[in-house]
Amino acid sequence: MKRIIWFAIIMVLCCTTSAYVGYLRGKRVGERDASSARTSDALIAMTSLESLRAGKLPFAIQMVESECFADTLVVLSEDGFNAEALRSTMVPSLIKYRETYRTNQADWSPAEQRLESLLRHNP
Repeated sequence: MKRIIWFAIIMVLCCTTSAYVGYLRGKRVGERDASSARTSDALIAMTSLESLRAGKLPFAIQMVESECFADTLVVLSEDGFNAEALRSTMVPSLIKYRETYRTNQADWSPAEQRLESLLRHNP
């Protein structure tokens, strides 16, 4: 009987330790991924700002549009992520923007084509 109790105690300690180590590892990975995304956003914003200041308006607009479309595509594509706030606030504005300024489908990237599909099927 003592062996069973000791075995159960050791198993609980091992499981608790494993869960804690897994939690810490996941937290570190998540923070690293968030930092990478912020770095990418900062780089694109800086490139866009420099282009605006240099008078390269079309390039700056293209950079900002690409970032906006890519981020929206990621959020709308994620399973398990509740994107209702994005759908109710940003999606109508994005649809209107795309109908006004991005009407030439020949200029769309594959990501924009996929985004358009998601926007039309997930109002």
